[in-house]
Amino acid sequence: SMALFKKLYNTNKKIAGSKLFLLLLLTLLVLLIIGALYIFLPDKSFGDLSSYIPAEINIFDSKKSPEVSEDKYNEYQVELSSLFELGNEKAFSAIKKLEELEPLPKLLENRKNYVLMTLYRNIKEPALAFITADQVSKDYLTEHTLYQKAMMAKDIGLESVVVDNLLYLINKYPKQAKYEYELAKSYSRQNLHEEAIKHFTSIQEVYPKSDYAIGAEYYLANLSPDAEVTRKKLQNYIQKSPEGSLANLAATQLLTGASQDDVGLRKLANNIAISYYKQGQYQKALGYFNPDLDRPEFFLEAYAESLANAGQKTKAREALIKYLPRVNDKEKAKELVDYLVKISRKSESISALKKLRETVLENIKDKVIWELAKLTRLKQDFVEIYTDYPDSFYAAESMAKVFWQEYKRKNYVKAIELSKKHWALYEYASSHPHVAYWAAKILFKQEKETEAREVLNKIINEHPHNYYAYRAKQLLARDMDWYMMPSANKFVGFPNWNWPSVYDDEKVVEKYGEDILELTKIKQFKYLLGLDDKKYDKKFKMYLEANSGDNIHAIRTAFFSIKHEEKPNHNDVLFQYAFPLAYADLIFDRAGKNQKVDPMLVHSLIRQESFYQKDIVSKVGAIGLMQLMPYTAKTLSRQMNMRPPRRYDLMQPAKNISLGVRYMEQVFAEFKNNMINAIASYNAGPGAVNKWIKTHSFSDPDEYIENIPYKETREYVKRVLNNYWVYRDLYS
Repeated sequence: SMALFKKLYNTNKKIAGSKLFLLLLLTLLVLLIIGALYIFLPDKSFGDLSSYIPAEINIFDSKKSPEVSEDKYNEYQVELSSLFELGNEKAFSAIKKLEELEPLPKLLENRKNYVLMTLYRNIKEPALAFITADQVSKDYLTEHTLYQKAMMAKDIGLESVVVDNLLYLINKYPKQAKYEYELAKSYSRQNLHEEAIKHFTSIQEVYPKSDYAIGAEYYLANLSPDAEVTRKKLQNYIQKSPEGSLANLAATQLLTGASQDDVGLRKLANNIAISYYKQGQYQKALGYFNPDLDRPEFFLEAYAESLANAGQKTKAREALIKYLPRVNDKEKAKELVDYLVKISRKSESISALKKLRETVLENIKDKVIWELAKLTRLKQDFVEIYTDYPDSFYAAESMAKVFWQEYKRKNYVKAIELSKKHWALYEYASSHPHVAYWAAKILFKQEKETEAREVLNKIINEHPHNYYAYRAKQLLARDMDWYMMPSANKFVGFPNWNWPSVYDDEKVVEKYGEDILELTKIKQFKYLLGLDDKKYDKKFKMYLEANSGDNIHAIRTAFFSIKHEEKPNHNDVLFQYAFPLAYADLIFDRAGKNQKVDPMLVHSLIRQESFYQKDIVSKVGAIGLMQLMPYTAKTLSRQMNMRPPRRYDLMQPAKNISLGVRYMEQVFAEFKNNMINAIASYNAGPGAVNKWIKTHSFSDPDEYIENIPYKETREYVKRVLNNYWVYRDLYS
């Protein structure tokens, strides 16, 4: 029956889009099943049919599970796992192969059907998803299966099924507000107003501080027959949640037919404006903003962004200058200062910040002076910060700026004095390794070698993960060729690599339960990350992120979970996630075999460029793992006798890595394996680097890096080199 239904559906998709056709087919399906039971059970009446269908078991589980050997079972498991993996990349291929599988033992059959259900839903086939969901046992991932089935039933208009599944879930999992919320919405769609009101009211009583309680207010407004009650509840909703998903609808309803003298609406002017701002309707939002109505903390961000996005950046700056001094929330005020700088040219920023310097509250004056000092580079501004605001977040950075100015002027006595003060006050500041390293270089110049070595060792011990800690090690070892790529016989490469497990099955069950373990077995990683009621620890979260294909967040979660003040423990799985070897086989095949570029350097560059996110596109149009510009990629493809790549091609790891490594080989050859210039060239282009080489004659490679004219390229070179040294330490 099920096979017949799917065949009918697939061959009649155009008319199958109608609810009528779908209901007819479902009716046919039920009649076929009842007819079959009637034929095979002639002694039973239809009234006794329920005795043959256990209440907790889905009707399609009645078929007998095939008995297979342990070896065959394991073979099935491996095959299913590979198809589930395929489904993350190629849904249609995975669906075809899963549908062609012969009947499997019960657990594997459930796994297959659950994944098929999600794949059909992903390709926007709600009817087929719903049909497949009906083949999953009710006792398999009950909470997840039934909720998804309810949502799919909603998509195809089967509200009775929505209600049945949600009522079951509410009874079995009574502390889940979302089930009652969806049930109330279903009753509302069916015009069963009394039931809808009862459940929306229940949500507000039982979960008064939840988002569901606020959402219920919107629906209760529209369910009330009293126009005045409707108006008050809509006003209440938009007052509590101007950024909510329903705020735009609430605002539109309130404004329809409203008079100019409506006092209630005038009080909500900024809330209404924000609701339009969240929808990207900036011009419409500007028609409602009333800056003098509320505290700036509430409206100023939305007001300034609406002005800027509507092409009125001058007015946005004026608004920020006028209202920022009234913002008491320190963090919000800092964000607004950043936004002011973002939407302004350098001269405009300087002018605006000078005005704010005289008017803003004392709690963010250090931030304003810091942003101003970065633009003017005036020593007295930096000095003012660490003198008048020594506990400020910007004090350490300001002192580091003055230290570097004194170093460049060769005022070494003053520089050393500042470095000692910096060490005493800001030992763990991010700028501290830079100050200490260059203080050590001064001490070497002054032939104070013992003192210099002591400083370098302190950097290694107290900032072990830092770029300057690696440079300190190399300086102590008198490694004069630290900036040159090693010879091919010192390359490090891996032919294959996989994201490692973080917990065994028993630990996952202990921490999160059997359902979570089962969902990992069937590779429902994105779904697991979307469960708003689950609080995962950092290790399990990064594992889910990596396996869902979200490499950016996996790497960041791992990196910021490492204790950077402690000596690196390279056996800690956090390091393997923070510095992964994704696509190791492709990189090894392209770089390792040619032996022109160390595969670890390729990994280091990919980590910096894209965080291993294969489909990422930058603001300037660079694409894929190695962030190739389309023009560059076409030039390289011609050299390699390849077809010119399309945008999609550059998102394919094999093609992207092949072209990217070719480019790396060229720039390393051009700059004679000098890693500083080659890495800088990858970021800024060979033309810019050749210009710097001609105009800056530094005998000290460290000084050359610190004087790269482009800040972005300067930091890029340090980060890629730091990545490279970490990778070699971690995997050598």
